[in-house]
Amino acid sequence: MFEFLRDFYNFTKPRIDKKDKTFFFLCFVFLFASVVMEYPAYYIQKFIVDEILISKSFNLLIPVTLLSLFFSLLFNLLYYFQDYLYALMDEKVVMHAKEELYNKLLKVKISFIKNNETGYILSRFNDDIEKVSGIFSLVYKDLTRDILVIIVTIFIIFYINWKLTLISLVMLPFFILNLKATTKILPEKNKNYFERRADYQKLLSETILGNTLLKLSTYFEVKLKVAKNRIFEIFKAKLVIFTWSCFFSGLDGVINWFGPGLVMLVGGFEVAAGRMTTGELLMFIGITSKIVGPTRRLLRYNMRFQTAAVAITRMNEMLELEEEDYKQDAKKIEKIDKVELNNVSFSYKDGYVFENLNYTFRRGKNYLLKGENGSGKSTIFFLIAGLLKPSQGKILVNDTNLDQFDLRNYRKKLLYIEQEPFLFNDTVKANLVLNNNNSDANHYNVSFLNFINELENKENYVVGENGGLLSGGQKRRVAVGRILYHDNAELILLDEITSNISENFRREVYEKIIKLNQNKDKIVICISHDTNIEPFFDETLSIPFNDYSKTN
Repeated sequence: MFEFLRDFYNFTKPRIDKKDKTFFFLCFVFLFASVVMEYPAYYIQKFIVDEILISKSFNLLIPVTLLSLFFSLLFNLLYYFQDYLYALMDEKVVMHAKEELYNKLLKVKISFIKNNETGYILSRFNDDIEKVSGIFSLVYKDLTRDILVIIVTIFIIFYINWKLTLISLVMLPFFILNLKATTKILPEKNKNYFERRADYQKLLSETILGNTLLKLSTYFEVKLKVAKNRIFEIFKAKLVIFTWSCFFSGLDGVINWFGPGLVMLVGGFEVAAGRMTTGELLMFIGITSKIVGPTRRLLRYNMRFQTAAVAITRMNEMLELEEEDYKQDAKKIEKIDKVELNNVSFSYKDGYVFENLNYTFRRGKNYLLKGENGSGKSTIFFLIAGLLKPSQGKILVNDTNLDQFDLRNYRKKLLYIEQEPFLFNDTVKANLVLNNNNSDANHYNVSFLNFINELENKENYVVGENGGLLSGGQKRRVAVGRILYHDNAELILLDEITSNISENFRREVYEKIIKLNQNKDKIVICISHDTNIEPFFDETLSIPFNDYSKTN
């Protein structure tokens, strides 16, 4: 537990604003005050038994009852404020953590995205943070409160009767051993459960993306079996956690029974011998019972802490992922005159995709990049964009290594239209402009975009998740239409942009591309297998095919 508390403190500390630290101190003041307000009721109870009921001084009953009511109202008021303030702090910590995780997702290297399935990434960046939600209040409010209650209670009962106090604490070593056992066993079980959930989320994501294909083939039977197996694995992992949790809770109940039982037995003999009054024994038992609840809750807290500990570890793993190298103090590119692949080789785990490529792309020219499937044409675009780094060789921009430039500044001058068009769940206009402040023109009269005028709300039509409310051809046209709204781009990378577009529209697209570069102020590189478009380009470059499956 102590290791978790240290890790949790390190997790929350940077996520508490300076102005919130005063807030945090106020929370503790309310917490401490509410703990102190719990004890007068037991003294009032003793006074009622010994001084009113036994002495039959009933004239004091009403004022004492009103005093008890006052303390009860004050206690509940303090409890309300501390609950609210801690819940607010809890949500702020979670909010800051979510912002950090999303920011990391934007900055993480493209290799992480490519090497992991969508569902797994979603699980790591979203599900884990939910396991931490509420832990701030649990640690800084509930745990702190219960520890304070235990400490204050021990002092009070020791003052009342030190012998009974020692007897009530006789089972403490067994409680500590039980607590240590939960810390040792549960983290591993929770980690296994989290991984099983992530595996299932991967399957869910794949099922959503491939839903149409699954409906139209018998492969859904295979996926159904996989789903049943993964759901059963989650069930087994959760069952193991439940089994151990119930065992530790039951053991804790047995341990907590012995203390109060011994106090009742010995206290009864003390009253019979005249060394304690009945009211004192009732007060002692009442106050001692305040230890039982907190000690039992400590075990439950520890169980939750072990779940949260795994989640925090997994989140820290994501927050420590290697990011793209954004050097804000690096060189800024004023104008892209030349991009060069200098002896560039690139390999994945199973071998080289291509080796020793030497190409130069100059400002004012349009280039067509050709090659067989798998020859690495799209990989070249990723290298030029700085999304990947060469295994060997250099990417030079204006004769300077790309690594020495500010990537964000460089990419502001770049437009990349991918092979599989992606649209955000936003308006048509937003998907065309992509927050390019230099684009205020209206190109909806261009024939391959004139379908926009027929949509409900026209350019303000929301296209749905990944353009799901548009046809495949319309999605492609919107993606291609981005060219018209980024005429300030100096480096344009086009990856098979005219597949699924009719011949007439295809010709119009390439005419627009040539027109965009009529001032010879851009570098346009286009990947395509279409031999009919070669006349639109100044140079055609062929990428040699390297069967890297044989090079491993």
